[in-house]
Amino acid sequence: MKYALITGASSGIGEATAKLLAREGYSLFLTGRNEANLKRVADACRAIHQEEPHGDSRPPFHVHESSGDVAAEADCERLMRECLSHSQTIHAAILNAGIGRGTGALVDTTVAELDEVLRTNVRGVYLFLVRLMPVMRRQGHGQIVVTSSVKGIRAGPTGAIYCASKYAVEGLVASARCELKGSGVKIGTVNPAGVATPWWEDRARGGWEPGAKDISKFLTADDVAASIVMMCQQGDKSDISRIVLENV
Repeated sequence: MKYALITGASSGIGEATAKLLAREGYSLFLTGRNEANLKRVADACRAIHQEEPHGDSRPPFHVHESSGDVAAEADCERLMRECLSHSQTIHAAILNAGIGRGTGALVDTTVAELDEVLRTNVRGVYLFLVRLMPVMRRQGHGQIVVTSSVKGIRAGPTGAIYCASKYAVEGLVASARCELKGSGVKIGTVNPAGVATPWWEDRARGGWEPGAKDISKFLTADDVAASIVMMCQQGDKSDISRIVLENV
């Protein structure tokens, strides 16, 4: 049985990744802030696995969900304990939780936006990385995938705070790759351009007014999930550092 931890699993890319890994037979530990959505995703993953023709010899499959704030240290500690109580081995960890505030012009942003974005997008990744790395080092294998953005490798005239958070994520991952070299543990980022997720029309999470932006040509959450799963299933002799997904 392979076992995967996914943060930000209650919608969007995290939800799509959870469903795809369920199809691949991974048992899952899912976390996110929205408890009701998290339960919905977990139930969907259970249903997907039941529908897949794995045969009678398929390994046991479990989905566990637990809500929490990835940037709260106490929540992170609890979530890691819960995750490891179901399996001492983590084959894949997808650090996907993030928010998209701070997308306007730099001079129009606020300190409150800066603090909020850095707290979730950077601190949330950091808190899980420093707990996952020792666990995966001890087991001698595993894949960590961090959802970043093209904004983490290419800045633009707007979105300075969001860009800063993703550039910071790139730095954390680059340093972690150096520290994990030779350990058998791999880490990389998936860097999508615009993705058509519910965030775009959720003002409370920093999105736009409904219909204000044409997202018809954006990537889908399934597009990004496919790249995340590909990284998780790469061969023993490859070590993908980054997958960049551009819009057509």
